[in-house]
Amino acid sequence: SKQFIATAIALLAEEGKLGFDDPLSKYLPLFPRAGDITLRQMLTHTSGLGNYTETQPREEFYVNARTDYADAALLAAMAETSPLFKSEPGTAWAYSNTAYVLLGLVVEVVSGQPYGAFLKQRLFAPAGMKDTSVDDAGDVVPHRANGYSAKPDHPREFRNADFISMTFPGAAGAMRSTAADLCRWHAALLGGRIVKPETLQVMLTPARLKNGELPDSPMPPDAPKDAPKKPMKYGFGLFLGEFEG
Repeated sequence: SKQFIATAIALLAEEGKLGFDDPLSKYLPLFPRAGDITLRQMLTHTSGLGNYTETQPREEFYVNARTDYADAALLAAMAETSPLFKSEPGTAWAYSNTAYVLLGLVVEVVSGQPYGAFLKQRLFAPAGMKDTSVDDAGDVVPHRANGYSAKPDHPREFRNADFISMTFPGAAGAMRSTAADLCRWHAALLGGRIVKPETLQVMLTPARLKNGELPDSPMPPDAPKDAPKKPMKYGFGLFLGEFEG
């Protein structure tokens, strides 16, 4: 879902309604330290913001996630992310669902409509995506796939995934789609039917830190201490890399 919100921000930038280097405080002034981070940093996971989906203990996350959130309540919930900042803005790369929930709220502030309606009108319809939407568990969706989780004590067995309100993942993950629609999306985005070529190039450019260098990729917990670090190549909501050339 990250690339859809990133593209929405890019469309609004094309229309001159916002700038990638605007501070978050221009749109969400009540968020803590909003003047210290930019939309570009949030789009590229270099804002330093923490990640609210890593809330511990896990039971607390599910208590929070089973509540329906209006925009003001969701903004307040994001401000409770712990830690709110993992690093100083622009100094490291760290995946942040918190940042993307906030970007969804920015889309709503700037466009004047729910981000789901904006995505449907400006992204899904032009790409011919009829089976993609911001999800609502109450919707009757033919052939909707159920979610499953592995049983902690029997990893080869499964259980129904725990219920969460789709208002809680918000712009960071509250979408449903199909494999065919995602193929339509990439054909439309990379084929120049959604944003201008120069905008797409910005989206596909690896983000750099304040010092001008590419950030280091996060190391897995079990990596040897002397393992060489690899540069992280991440654009606007898109991991960048090569596959078969």
